[in-house]
Amino acid sequence: MKYCYKRPAFDFYDTVAMECWLSDMAKKGLLYAGNNLAYFRFLKAEPQNICYRVEPITNDEMEPSDEMLSAYTDAGWEFVAHQGNQFFIWKSTRPDATELHTDPIVQSESYRRLCKKLIRSAVGTGLCVVVIFLILLGGFLVSDRPVTLFLASSLYLLLAISELFGVAQVVKQAKSALRIKKMLADGFSLSHKKDYHKEYRVYRIINVLSLLFSIAILTTAVLTLTTDWRKSVVNVEQPLPYLSLDLIEQSEEFAWAEPVFIFDPDIDYTNYVDFTWTLWVPEHYEIYQEGAEQSHKWPDGSGYYSPSATTEYYRLTFSAFAPALFDELMELHLWENEEYIIYEPDAFDRTVIAKDEYMTHLFVQWGKQVVYIRYHGYADLGERLELLADALSSQ
Repeated sequence: MKYCYKRPAFDFYDTVAMECWLSDMAKKGLLYAGNNLAYFRFLKAEPQNICYRVEPITNDEMEPSDEMLSAYTDAGWEFVAHQGNQFFIWKSTRPDATELHTDPIVQSESYRRLCKKLIRSAVGTGLCVVVIFLILLGGFLVSDRPVTLFLASSLYLLLAISELFGVAQVVKQAKSALRIKKMLADGFSLSHKKDYHKEYRVYRIINVLSLLFSIAILTTAVLTLTTDWRKSVVNVEQPLPYLSLDLIEQSEEFAWAEPVFIFDPDIDYTNYVDFTWTLWVPEHYEIYQEGAEQSHKWPDGSGYYSPSATTEYYRLTFSAFAPALFDELMELHLWENEEYIIYEPDAFDRTVIAKDEYMTHLFVQWGKQVVYIRYHGYADLGERLELLADALSSQ
């Protein structure tokens, strides 16, 4: 026997649409034989005219009682399968089969248990989504880097949006079941005929969007978990978007600090690179550099001159995020109680240099690229902007 599997392109809880769909499948030679959580199994056979009826399960029993089987068989109906713990599905090939329900008001009572369950599910799912969004919002409110947190939280944001699709689906299911129950309670019988192709066009669009979000979430999760790395600067083969400390110093006396291997024997923690990937920031580097102590001391006598630099580099998916990130980096790294000499060279889209004695802060925005360099030393970073432009051009 050959089987195929199909997923209905409409709400599982629209029983009339389900009946019509199963009958249409039988006319195409696909006879309903059961289902799992998402897909219906069909036996490939000759096309047949089969009527189906989908009835809510009124208790916790997963199989119809002997009395129900006997009564329905006498009326010309055969039990096929149950759909989860929600519905019994019956079929009939007899033209003289008696309709299972003739009193719509009595039939409406069979939807009571289903409606209560769907309402609880809709309320519970909605509350979960509200909690998720409150947690995310709370994180943004208490963080001193909300823009960076947003850019790094693409996976969580996609999950939250995906949950919204789930809420919309559960609410629609509850409304569908309640609509049928109300119609029956008002004395109107089910017609058992429906143009589900036209009515559920929007439902299919939502399903496609939900599928795309699921693919995006899976891809984002895999890339987030597999693309991060940490290496010594000397072990990175591709060009890095930064100013190397020796190019900043341009001094014959300059030397690199002695390597320090703390947690990993392959990583020099005086000169190393961190790389991370997120959906909104496909390239994020944090680069740490230290120079060796030189023969002369700092002017304040605090110790021998040893320059250092830290670089944060962001290549964003959308340039619209760049101004907010630029402003946040400035607000984070420039302290209010410090006095800076600030000037803005006309080198990139936005360039700000803030100097405080022997510390220089350089902020750059260039298209989708945002760079922050904190340099401790004598050199003038304003004279190294062309070198930085060359490094950024290679990205």
